[in-house]
Amino acid sequence: MEAFLERHDGRVLGTLSGFDRVLFRGTLRSISYVDGARKFLSAKSILLKDFMAFAESCTQELVAHAKKVARDARRPYIYLKSSSIRKEDRAREIAEHDDIKKGLVCVRYCVEPCMGFDIHRNRRG
Repeated sequence: MEAFLERHDGRVLGTLSGFDRVLFRGTLRSISYVDGARKFLSAKSILLKDFMAFAESCTQELVAHAKKVARDARRPYIYLKSSSIRKEDRAREIAEHDDIKKGLVCVRYCVEPCMGFDIHRNRRG
């Protein structure tokens, strides 16, 4: 690339570069503790008793979008039985098998282990 840019220096206006893949991993710290979750739900006017329905609705919306992305790209939507399966290795196998050089290889979904908390009804209030 450097040799090409040096050779055509007078005609190159700019260059773009980027990653071939980006992996995001993180925690929504503002809602990862009880008071933060309570403030988030309050700001959205969601009662604690309605949290399960809210969470299920968010999950269904996310799943529908992921399935649409896979369907539109004509790529598989694959469930992984374990979060310990190396997703990158499996994606490489699929890309090689399907001769994918660029673009979406597949959409994966699995249940990842996480910390959580429970909500218990206060029968006195």
